[in-house]
Amino acid sequence: MVQIVLLLQRYRTAIGVLILTACIQGGVLISQFLSAFFLTPNQLGVIRTIESILSIVVLGTSVGAPTLAIREIAALQGDVERAQLLKRLICMELMVGSLVVIVLLLMRSVLSGAMVAHASMIAGVALLSNTIRVIAAFLQGTQTASTFSIRVVTLTFFAVGIVCLMSWSFGVEGWVIGRYIGESAVLIGMLLGVRHYLHGSGGFNRHMLPNWSIISLGITANLALFVRLLCDNLPILALAAAKVPTDQIGFFGLASLVLMAPNLILAVTMQVELPRLVGQLHAPALVRERFGRLMRNMLSMAMLFFFLVVVAWFINRQWLRLAYTPTMNALFLMSFALPLRAITLSMGTAITALGKYRVSVYINIVEVIITGACAYPLARYFAVDGVITLFVAGSVVSLMLHLGAFKVSNLWSSLGYHRSLGGGNASY
Repeated sequence: MVQIVLLLQRYRTAIGVLILTACIQGGVLISQFLSAFFLTPNQLGVIRTIESILSIVVLGTSVGAPTLAIREIAALQGDVERAQLLKRLICMELMVGSLVVIVLLLMRSVLSGAMVAHASMIAGVALLSNTIRVIAAFLQGTQTASTFSIRVVTLTFFAVGIVCLMSWSFGVEGWVIGRYIGESAVLIGMLLGVRHYLHGSGGFNRHMLPNWSIISLGITANLALFVRLLCDNLPILALAAAKVPTDQIGFFGLASLVLMAPNLILAVTMQVELPRLVGQLHAPALVRERFGRLMRNMLSMAMLFFFLVVVAWFINRQWLRLAYTPTMNALFLMSFALPLRAITLSMGTAITALGKYRVSVYINIVEVIITGACAYPLARYFAVDGVITLFVAGSVVSLMLHLGAFKVSNLWSSLGYHRSLGGGNASY
C-alpha cells in the first residue's frame, strides 16, 4: 500500500494532467462513443462532421492562448504575474472568438450550404471551450492540475450525461444544445476553481487587454496549430466534400474516434513534459535527457496501443465478425501511423519549448499543401480507402518534414546534441 501511495505521489502531476486533459478533451469523445449505441450511422456521421468543424473553429478563435498559457506561464515565477497573463489570454481569445461568431452568423444569412449552417450553429461553443482550455493550460503551466481532478471529473460526467440525454431525445439538434449546456457547466466550475488567482491580481480592466507581443506570439502559435488541425481533419472534410454516404463517414469517424484515445494519452504526456522542458532550457544536458526520455515514452505507448489494435482486429476477423467490422479494418490500417505520430509529437513539443513557433508554422503549411492536394481526389475516387491511405501517408510526410526542419534550423544543438567537427556521429 505504501508503495502504491508513493507511486501515485511521484506521478501526481502526470495523473492530474491526464485527468484534466482526458476530461476536457475526451469528454466530447466519450459522448460521441456512447451516442453510437443509440444513434444511426447517418446521425453519427453528421455529428462527426459538426465536431470536425467545431474543432477548427475552436482552434481558429483561440489565438494560441492555450499554448501560451502552458509555455509562457511555466517561464514565470510569481502567482500575480501568472494570473495577469491568464486574464490577458482570456480577454484575447474572447475578443477574437466573438468576432468570428458574428462573422459566421452573418455568413449564414448570406450563404447556403450544410458546412456554413453547421459552423454557425455550433460556433458559440468555441467561446466556452476556449476559455476552459486556457484555464486548463494555466493549471498545467503552474503544475497544479492534480488539485482539480475531482472537480473536473464531476463536471465532465455531468456534461457527458447532458449531451447523451439531449442527443438521445432530440437527435443531432439535441447534441448541439447539450454541448452548449455541458460546456457552460464546465466553464462555471473551472472559473470557481481559479477565482483566488483572478481576485488576487485585481479585477479585469483595460490594463488586462493583451499587448502586441502576446498577440503576435499567439497568432504564430495558433497558425501552427490551426494548420496542424486542418491536416488532421482533412480525411473527414474530404469525405464530406466528396459527398461520400454519411454511413461510411460514420464507420471511418468511429475508427478515428477510437484512435483519439492513444493520441490523447500522447498529448497528455507532451503537455506534462512541456513546462519541464521549459524549466530546464538553461541546462542543455538536462534538456537532452528530458527530450530523450519523452521520445522513448511516447514510442513505447504508441507501440503498445498498436499491438492491442492488431490483436483486436485479428480476433474480430477470425471469430467475432461484428457489425462494425469496417471500423475495425480502418482502425487496423490507421494504427500504423501511431509510432510516426509519437515521434513527431515529441519533436513538436521540443519546438514549442524552445519557442520556435514559426518552425511549426512552416512545417505544417508544407504538410497541408502536400496532403491537401491529394485529399479530395482520394476521397472522390476511393472513398474511405482513399482517406485511410491519406491518413497514414500524411504521418510519413509529417515525420520527414520535422526531421528536415530540425536539421535545417539546427534545433538538435539547442536540445544539447552536438556533432563532431569531422561530421561523425552526434556527441554528448
